Amino acid sequence: MLKKVIAALEERMPGFEVRQSQLTMMERTYESMKRETKLAVHAPTGTGKSLGYLIPYIAVKLENPAFRMIVSTYTLHLQEQVKKDLEIVNDIYVSMQTKGKPKDLRLVTWKGKSNYFCADNAQRNRARIDPQDQPAYLSLVGAASRQLERHERLDRQHLHISAPESVWRQVHTTICQKDACQHHKRCTYISDYGADNIDLLVLNHALYFNLWLFVGPFEDYQFTVFDEAHHLEKVVIESATMELSIDTVRYWVEEAGRILRAHDEAEATIQSFETNFLGRTPVLRLAQMTETMKTKMTTPTVTFVSPLFCDMVGELSAWQDAMYESLPVLLESKLVDEEEKERFSEARSQWFMALSELKEFKTLLDHPTAVCWAERDQERVTFRVSPNSLDFFEQSLFLDGALFTSGTLSQGGSCQDFTNRLRLPDCEQLVLPTPFDLPRRTLVYVSPNIDPKQPTYEEDLESEIWQLLQAGDLKSFVLFSSLKLMRELHRRISFRLNNLDPAIECWIQDKNNKDQVIDAFMDNTKRTVLFGSLTFFEGVDLRGDALTQVIIARVPFAAPDHPIQNILNERGPYSFWEARMRLEQAYGRLIRAEKDYGSFAVLDRRAPHFKGMLDLFRTSGVPVVSKIEQVSDFHSRLVSLSSQ
Repeated sequence: MLKKVIAALEERMPGFEVRQSQLTMMERTYESMKRETKLAVHAPTGTGKSLGYLIPYIAVKLENPAFRMIVSTYTLHLQEQVKKDLEIVNDIYVSMQTKGKPKDLRLVTWKGKSNYFCADNAQRNRARIDPQDQPAYLSLVGAASRQLERHERLDRQHLHISAPESVWRQVHTTICQKDACQHHKRCTYISDYGADNIDLLVLNHALYFNLWLFVGPFEDYQFTVFDEAHHLEKVVIESATMELSIDTVRYWVEEAGRILRAHDEAEATIQSFETNFLGRTPVLRLAQMTETMKTKMTTPTVTFVSPLFCDMVGELSAWQDAMYESLPVLLESKLVDEEEKERFSEARSQWFMALSELKEFKTLLDHPTAVCWAERDQERVTFRVSPNSLDFFEQSLFLDGALFTSGTLSQGGSCQDFTNRLRLPDCEQLVLPTPFDLPRRTLVYVSPNIDPKQPTYEEDLESEIWQLLQAGDLKSFVLFSSLKLMRELHRRISFRLNNLDPAIECWIQDKNNKDQVIDAFMDNTKRTVLFGSLTFFEGVDLRGDALTQVIIARVPFAAPDHPIQNILNERGPYSFWEARMRLEQAYGRLIRAEKDYGSFAVLDRRAPHFKGMLDLFRTSGVPVVSKIEQVSDFHSRLVSLSSQ
């Protein structure tokens, strides 16, 4: 059946031919799906990973209509990329059905609640919007209303307008009223999460593990694909990390007030309820500990051990129980008919799910190996507790049938380090070669001059970025591991780019402009530069002249003193592996198809001295140079090279 589906794919896409590496991946994945076993596939850029697992899925689905699968990606943008390929494979699936009336695949995408616009929250929280945010709020609500009328999606990624975080926090989905909400028939969140008979579910890693850990395993699915699987260990620890802040406590009380208002409780009673519970001793102790920690913290994060903190969390848990039990007592006279009782029960159950985060926090905090830490973001302090390793979890975090794939799973020709760290002793491995002529079509420049530890670092960085951006008619990404540094270098260089004749279009990454940036790079009438973070390129698929230069501001190590980074480093040099993986992932953006080309620059003279950091380029025969003139010479040949 797999051969038939591949033939249908090639027939549907004239000129497309499955490469040998992609065919090998399809065959091994097909067998893994049929046997429901685990398989790790190192698939370099150009392998065609998405079709490498979607085509086998269609083959198995045609043989076994009950077969259901999950695709878990690293980012929301990657979800959108997978959905494009799903449109192709769905057409093939429909055309190849031989029994009964052909049916489309039931394809559903899930995102975290905070990604969905809630018309009910937007209406109810209008009074909470800061006056200076009112114009942005009105524009957002107006755009959402128009899309609601047209039955278009109302998740943040598909709203045709951006909004500041202070506004979005008041309008996204929190506790959903489901059928009790007047907008439920056109609500994107309800549509996504209320879907049944799902054939293929697409979500991201963070949501997958949040649901797995706190709701339960996905037992109704026979197979899971983890695309960009190199992130999994860190995502699992982050997903299992629980948090507590005074803002969260206030949110719990506010949500209780919202339930009371929904049942027409008097405003004076609600305000009395909120004042009473926010004024109780455990809440005041948490507020005091927050202020104390804020004054003591000299770094963004700090690990601590405090019996007093543990005692306070226990008291707060008892306080929460009392608040939960008080609601039905307050509303006893209002819950007079079955419909009203059902509405209250549904709202209270969802409120309980939010409250249960404290129970999870306390359970983890009480574990002898847990790591307790605090993080400060400006004036906000959040307390967190994390498991100290994947060994914390007694059960496997993965289904029997699972594919782990990425272009950076292999080290030294093996995925063994990856499978060991994820505790996958029974996982088969497949390491595929690159399908491209990398030595001929790429060049790597490593600066011999720039040292991030020198006082002139920013000036040196500005000088070399400026020179590299003038090395030819390029489309360039300039990527940073520090958002502060990204903004500063953009400020220094963007006006110079805008003053050129013709001007170079210069972008800086934000949360809402990714699609616009991609469109600008695909416009071959413009020269375009993006100043972005290292997370930007995940899922970006720019081909040919749309991207011909990637510049990395430094070797991309994560913050060395972050508690989760320290947890991961306990089992070996995770930070070093992660930096190398980020470097290779960024390089992989350049070559997406056979005729792509481009230069990759690492502006950090320390790079050659980190053992193995540049091994990908050396083992692949990619030229590594140390003079910007060599980059210019390389790009002077791009026109002739691109036609070969």
